[in-house]
Amino acid sequence: MTRASHPALHPVRRARKSRGWGLRELAARVGMDPGNLSKIETGRRRVGPAAALRLGRELGISPYELVDEEFWCAARDSNPEPAG
Repeated sequence: MTRASHPALHPVRRARKSRGWGLRELAARVGMDPGNLSKIETGRRRVGPAAALRLGRELGISPYELVDEEFWCAARDSNPEPAG
């Protein structure tokens, strides 16, 4: 799933889904509480530097992309994620 096809997805969620991983699987891989990871993916929690490094390494994406939330917050607000 690309940013163009689903602009409202947080980079972590987009990368996780593209690998076919569930939320709990990624949380276990990076040593994070699944509830906190869910909050990051839905914009209810910011990604801190340490979490950005762990998530970036595991997902193969830049940690800078994870802490730059202006892009995906604006996209989410204008194009809510479809249910299901």
